[in-house]
Parts: sequence; C-alpha cells; structure tokens
Amino acid sequence: MATTEQNDQTILLEAVNLMWNMKFTEANQLLIRLTNETLKLQATQCKAQMQWFLAIASEQQDDVSIAFNLISETSKFAKNFKQNQNQNNNNNNNKNILENQQSTENSVFGFMKNIIGFQNQNQIIEALLSGSTPILANSHLMRAMLLLKTENYVKGGLALHKSWKMYEECNSTLAKIAEKNIIVSEEIKGQIKFGIALFHFIMSLVPNSLLWLVEAIGFEADRVKGILGLKETSSCLISMAPLACLLYLWIQIFFTENLIEANNTMTIYMERFSNSFPFLYLGGYLHRKNGNLSLAKDFFQRSHDCSTEVRQMQLICIYEMGDCLILENEWEKAAQMYEQFLQENKSTSYRCFCAFQLGICYSMLDQSKQAVEAFKKVSLYERKHFDYDRYAARKATSFVKRYYDMKKLLKNKHNTINICKDYDNINPMDNLSKMLMIAFYHRKSLKLEDCENKLKIIFSEIEKIKQLSNDEQKQLNLATVLIDAQIQYFYIYGRLKRLQKQTNSAISFFNEIISNKNEIKKENFIVPHSLVEIAEILIETNQTNAAREHLEQAKNSNHFDFAKPLSRRIQHCFDTIAGLVY
Repeated sequence: MATTEQNDQTILLEAVNLMWNMKFTEANQLLIRLTNETLKLQATQCKAQMQWFLAIASEQQDDVSIAFNLISETSKFAKNFKQNQNQNNNNNNNKNILENQQSTENSVFGFMKNIIGFQNQNQIIEALLSGSTPILANSHLMRAMLLLKTENYVKGGLALHKSWKMYEECNSTLAKIAEKNIIVSEEIKGQIKFGIALFHFIMSLVPNSLLWLVEAIGFEADRVKGILGLKETSSCLISMAPLACLLYLWIQIFFTENLIEANNTMTIYMERFSNSFPFLYLGGYLHRKNGNLSLAKDFFQRSHDCSTEVRQMQLICIYEMGDCLILENEWEKAAQMYEQFLQENKSTSYRCFCAFQLGICYSMLDQSKQAVEAFKKVSLYERKHFDYDRYAARKATSFVKRYYDMKKLLKNKHNTINICKDYDNINPMDNLSKMLMIAFYHRKSLKLEDCENKLKIIFSEIEKIKQLSNDEQKQLNLATVLIDAQIQYFYIYGRLKRLQKQTNSAISFFNEIISNKNEIKKENFIVPHSLVEIAEILIETNQTNAAREHLEQAKNSNHFDFAKPLSRRIQHCFDTIAGLVY
C-alpha cells in the first residue's frame, strides 16, 4: 500500500476512535483530510454506523430519520463504486488496467488496490466477481434492523434478504481469491467477518413470532459462530472494531451474564475507549450488577459528561443514575432524576418504566398525589411489545386501583370524606408492596445485606396479614395480595440464597413456588423464572437431564412478564448443556 493510502488508513482509524469517544467535531475535521475514495466510503459507513447505534439506543424519531438518511447515503456511495467497477471492467478488459489507472487515484482500481494490494490485471478482475461490497451489505443489514425495530417487518425482511445474499457473495469471492493466493486487506476481510458474525448472532435471538423472517431468507443462525466472530473482529485494527467490541461486551453482560469475564473485557476496552459514551454506559450497568453502586454512578456520570453533543444519551444516563439511587433508597434524589428525564425526553424509550419508578419513589416518600399521577401516566406510555413496559403498566394499574378502592372503603366507613383527615394521603402502595418492590430491585444486585433486611420486614408484614380474619382480608383486598406476596417472597429469597451459594436452600424456595403455581393470581411470571433458576443450578452441578426438563417447561410457558430476557437465559442454558463455548 502506498504511503498516502497508509496515512489515510491511519486517519480513518483515528477518526473512528474519536467518533466512538463522542468527539464528532474532531472526527469530521480529520475525515476532511482523506484523499482516498475508498476510505471516504468507509468513513461514510462509519458515520452511518454511529448514527445507527444512537438511533437503536435512543429510539428517538429524529435519530432514526438521520440514521436512515446516512445509511441511504452510504448505499448510494457503494452502488456508485459497483457501477464504476463494472464499467471499468468492461471497457478495459483487454487493456493494461494498472497502467491506465496510475494517474487516477479516485478510480475503482484504486479501491481494488486497497483490497488486494499491487497485483496483476487478471487477479484484480477476479476480485470483482461478487458484484457488491461488504459496505453495501452492511448498509442493508443496518436498514433492516431499524425497520424491524419500528415494526416494519415486510420491508425489514426484504432488507435482511438482500444483506445476507450480498454477504454470501462477498464470502464466496474471498474464498476464490484465497485460492489464487491474492492478498486481501484486513479491513475488507474484517468487514465481511463482522457482518456475517453480527448476522448470525442477531438471527439466533429472533423470537418465535418472527422466525418466519429467518426462514424466508433461507438462513440458519449459528450463535456460537456469531459470538466468536464478533470477539475476533473486536481485536482487529479495522473500522468495525469499536462496534464489535461494544457488541461483545453487551453479550457478556446481558446474554451470558458472565460478569467476571465482562469485568476483564471492560478493563481492556477502557484503555481504548476511556471517553466513549456507550462503553462507559455499559461499564455503569456492569458495576451496578456487581453491586458497586458508587462506581456505577461514576461511570454513568462520566458517560453523561462526554455526551455533550448528544443530549438524548445524557438523558439516558440521568435515568440510569436514578436507578442507582433507588438501590440506595435515595427516593427523593431518584425522583428528581426521573422528573428531569420525563420532562426532556422526546423518545418513547425508557419513558414507561421511568414513570413507574417515579411513582414508586413518591410512594416511598408518602407523597400520594404525585405517586398516583405518575402511575396513571404509565399505561399512556406503554409500548405493547416491550416486556418491561407491560410489567410496569400492570403493576401501576393495580396500585392506582388500590388507591381508589381504599378511598371508597374509607368513604363508606365514615360516610363523609371530611371525617377522615388522611383521606387525600392514602398511599397507592401498602407497606408490604413497598418492601417487595425494594427487594425485587435488589434481586440481581450483590447488596445482600440490604436485600436480606427487606426480606425480614416482608416476612413480618405477611405474618400480620395472616393474623387477620378472612373477612378482614377480603374487606381490605388482601387475600390476593397475600398469596402473590408469599410467592414473591419465596422467589427473592431464592435469588438471595443463590447469590450466597446456598443452592439447596435456593432450590427449596423455587420449588415452593412451582408447587403452588395454580394458586398465583397475578405474578405468574415468577414460575418460569423459578424453573430457569433451578435449571441453572442443576447445570452447575452437571445434572443436565433434569436441567433440560426444567428449561423445556419454562420455554413452553405462555404470556408472562420479562419473557424476552428470560428467553436469552434459556438459550444460553441450552448452549451450555450442548457444550458450546464462546
């Protein structure tokens, strides 16, 4: 590769690193210096990828529109390359292509020299066999994911089909070039490997309701191939590497939930992306799961501070810091964070669950009017296909109902509103619901002492309800509450015992839930989650047959909360049983 091209490649990689560190102005100033048309195309693709990521994260219409426009710009640029390749190949079939192109840096053969180095005419023509570029294939994949995110399944499916066919062509061409011992640049090989890996991983997570999309494009997903491919490309010196790093870290935190490996990976990535919003954001999430709330808040704050050019990302960090404050029982400070988020956030993302948690905060502060107002907004913000939104809407509706039921009860009891001084201060959440919610928040964190203290209070509250007569329980609408409260108590205690490595005790709590599943009124989601908890313990003790039975039962459960996150855990368990390593 010529010195100018090497300089341009260095400029591109520096600019990409700046983009992922949220320094877009500096990145654009660098990209202006590019002279190589091929690298200009790659730079356009990197911009589109960055905006695509922001659109996926924020779900804000403006971000989505900008992403579609940049993807279209990249596709147009790539198509022009393709047309130039075909035209030059036809016009110069019997000429010395390299000699004719020496004075034209912007020609397609400057592009092909970047791909395969200085080779002869026939070898260059062999490199054109695919008829498309990895960049065009990646553009179709990004467009497909945005279309699917916005529930445009038909257009999304068509874009997926185009993307995969192009990746197949690229991969086939690479194989043909390899047979001729032609040297291919790491950038081009990395782009193809990344695209195929991303395709495999994403398609492996498609829910049953959308399996027809995968079948329609004739694709068979290989999750292990996808994860290992992302891991491999994350360590390459290519423009796709930052996105590969981010996705691989996400997999460790959310899919495999391998927090030890995720901590090691985060340490390595922080050396490269110390000021990158998405990496700092994932770091905050990881530290919160580890129970280190001080460090989690620090990472979210740093993520916020380095996102000055992207306000929506700052708002997401404000929301996450509110979540940390909830775990510290700092209800007033958390409420301030949530209020700010809801006031400024223009996206549907996070809004429903934020309103729910705001209602929780005000309930904890005994500010009943504000709590009810927040809970009422939850159902208005609900997105029907989002697990957390559905859960929040269901719980908020029940709290609002309790509020009005208690008002009606007091009105009937006293016959006049004025007799009851605390009429307007009825809390939509009773003490038991408050403690259950706090403990539920702590169920996956490592703040074991806090969780255990709340469970003791919950047990005490449950015992108080049991001491009431059946008529008193019925009058106060506590009969249903008692059953489901006990089930939640068993589940959270089972989670606690797992974290404390007391697996036999944990299994006994989870089995108590399963044996009483027919008595549960509303919190049915706890049953399949308990089945998976037991399955994971059985896998750890090499009881794979029993684990598989529990997983199948959980997999066949219908209409329960947090189904998508649980399905990822189920998939990972089946992979572990099959001996798949990634």
